Amino acid sequence: MRIIKNPSLLHQYLTTPPYTDYFRGDLRSHTQIVEYNAGEYVLQQAVPPQFLYLMLTGRCYTRVSLANGKSMILQTLKAPCLIGEMELLQDISPMTVQALEKSRMLAIPMERCRPILLQDPYFLRQVCSQLVVKERANSLSLIHTFCYPLENRLAKFILDNRQENRFLIKKTHIAESLGASYRHVQTVMGAFVEKGYLSKEKLVYTITDEPTLSALAQELEAFGAAELSLSL
Repeated sequence: MRIIKNPSLLHQYLTTPPYTDYFRGDLRSHTQIVEYNAGEYVLQQAVPPQFLYLMLTGRCYTRVSLANGKSMILQTLKAPCLIGEMELLQDISPMTVQALEKSRMLAIPMERCRPILLQDPYFLRQVCSQLVVKERANSLSLIHTFCYPLENRLAKFILDNRQENRFLIKKTHIAESLGASYRHVQTVMGAFVEKGYLSKEKLVYTITDEPTLSALAQELEAFGAAELSLSL
């Protein structure tokens, strides 16, 4: 973690969204700008967190380690969002949060600001709204894992995580994200290349048939949209 000491930039962040979307209390004197590089841990499972974070740029993923030694990636978090709001309520982190790419955040010291935040109805309302969104995403991910073939889930994962028209994420990360084995992911990725959906050069995959991938992913997206409409 790198602390960025830039008072004018901090003032800019503290007086504009997304900070003002979440916070109304006077926490500015306690807040600092931090930056995590890809692979660095923001929170660690079963370890008391030091900060509540508001991610401004970048992406992180949440991972849970199981008693059998395996781990599973539950969700990818994209800026802007809070990280550590569950820990604010229960002290210990139930999962690990790791930076997927360089991510800039505002860090608020947990212990010093917990009493203020837990008595702030505006902040608590925003936290509740975000927890509902995260819980719905986790529920949809679980349903997709059990009810849809890996081909559909992998197509959606590729489209959601591409950079321009390229896709460069380790297969172990994909396997943990989709609840599949490394071998199964490798087999389906190979089949996508053979069928012309993707092309591969060394470790980089390029999308060559986006309409077909979109059609495979559409079933999952249609289910998510239907579930959302029923819940409103």
